[in-house]
Amino acid sequence: MPTGETRTCTAAGSRAAESGAATTRPLSVAEIERLAVAAHDVFSAAMRGRGHIYGVTTDETLRTHSALRPFAELTEDERKQNRHLARAIPDKLREAGFAITPADGECETAPFSGELLERLAEDEHARWVRAKLAGGWRFAPETEKGQKTHASLIQWRVQGIPSTGGTYSAEELALMGPGELSEDERDKDRAMIEGIPQMLARAGLAVQPLPGTDSPGERAGQSTLPTGDA
Repeated sequence: MPTGETRTCTAAGSRAAESGAATTRPLSVAEIERLAVAAHDVFSAAMRGRGHIYGVTTDETLRTHSALRPFAELTEDERKQNRHLARAIPDKLREAGFAITPADGECETAPFSGELLERLAEDEHARWVRAKLAGGWRFAPETEKGQKTHASLIQWRVQGIPSTGGTYSAEELALMGPGELSEDERDKDRAMIEGIPQMLARAGLAVQPLPGTDSPGERAGQSTLPTGDA
């Protein structure tokens, strides 16, 4: 299945949605772990595809990143970050009009694209920012993992209407930097959203459109993102 396409089920998945199982069942510990490993693999593939290689330190000028190694070799903090992302996937999909269901039905694909992709990517950046701030990280012009400072702890946008998750409190903004995220950094968040179907497939899961909601494309068209803003 092409990256960035959701796998939507119409057989067993539909029955799960009708019964409520697809909308309410929490992810198991094993599913979260499989999703976390898959999330790291998606991140690593996206970074390598853009020319990054492993380095002891993360340096954007040299295109090195210290997390470009197997999941088992990551620090516990880095593994926790991937688990946090995995736990956030159900809410992210629910906002887009989907629920998670076991991948045991006849499925078809639907793409994450356009405004829906942009909105989910902005929300993903906001989730990452809040997770970092909660872990004691702060903005600095240069990323220093040992000092828990990161240059990307800034807003996705400083003008226009933010996504649902992209509105920060005064306390959060005080710990963040000025300006807005570069397109290069935004592409990292887009890659993580586009990789959600791959992550779910690795955990034996797929997505089911929520009953009684607008289609994902219609929901995206009703989003608060200004048209053409990227």
